[in-house]
Amino acid sequence: MTVFVEVVEAGGMTAAGRNLNLSAAVVSKRIANLEERLDVRLLNRTTRRLSLTDEGAGYFARCKVILEDIADAEAALSGVTGHVKGTLRITAPASFGRKHISSLLPEFLKLHPGVAIQISLSDQIVDMVHHGFDLAIRTGELQDSSLIARKLSPARRVVCASPDYLAQAGIPGHPKDLEKHNCLVLGYPGGVHDHWHFKSVEGEISVKVRGTLETNNGEILRDAAKEGIGIAIKSTWDIAEELKAGLLIPILTNYELPSAAVYVLYPNRQHLPAKSRAFIDFLESKFGSEPYWDEGISLG
Repeated sequence: MTVFVEVVEAGGMTAAGRNLNLSAAVVSKRIANLEERLDVRLLNRTTRRLSLTDEGAGYFARCKVILEDIADAEAALSGVTGHVKGTLRITAPASFGRKHISSLLPEFLKLHPGVAIQISLSDQIVDMVHHGFDLAIRTGELQDSSLIARKLSPARRVVCASPDYLAQAGIPGHPKDLEKHNCLVLGYPGGVHDHWHFKSVEGEISVKVRGTLETNNGEILRDAAKEGIGIAIKSTWDIAEELKAGLLIPILTNYELPSAAVYVLYPNRQHLPAKSRAFIDFLESKFGSEPYWDEGISLG
């Protein structure tokens, strides 16, 4: 199992062999023996790359759990209280990762020198179990899944625009006024977020918006709004500095947007590995119910 997991995480037999101090031939033989014993193909092999079969992906996820449980059990027997070790694989959104995860990693690694971190930043939602991630950081609204989600902090969202745009186009007083404005929207392969939803004393309000910019990257929306191109919905974790500096102005503050938050997700399992638990506790201590990025922001 150890050899198989290392091959998947290292991306090949040769790299896994280097990490395990084994020859590539020995690694290949052990994988072949494992597949023969299980009577199933775990890896698709080509001259250029290895990839998991569907059966291999499921087996890989189970192997990770088993090996982590063994490591935790051995640590408990050794009497090493609080000692966390192992490789922690994390996936996080690109913008949030750069702004609010990147700067925290050195501190965590100093607190836990036995831990190594592999972090992948991407705005694409990946299958964390299939790709072998231990934790996934997500922002916004969660989709239904079999994963366990723990809320790390609220993620307040605001409708905003630059002072120049509002001076030229006017300030919307009601969500329906957005139909007359240039609205900047997020678009993904699964659809475009061009229906903006609000709550107020009037009840729920849904507005179909349109504009001259659609993108799957929140940073592009932020920069376009800041430069006066149009109106966007943005999270305060992304535009806190712009709000404080007056480069972006919150509007329609009497209308409530759907709730959102920053979450950490992990596979549904009986025992959470010590390395994962340590990182989750660390992030909770840094973010919390009143995250630092909201300090000094007035939204109304």
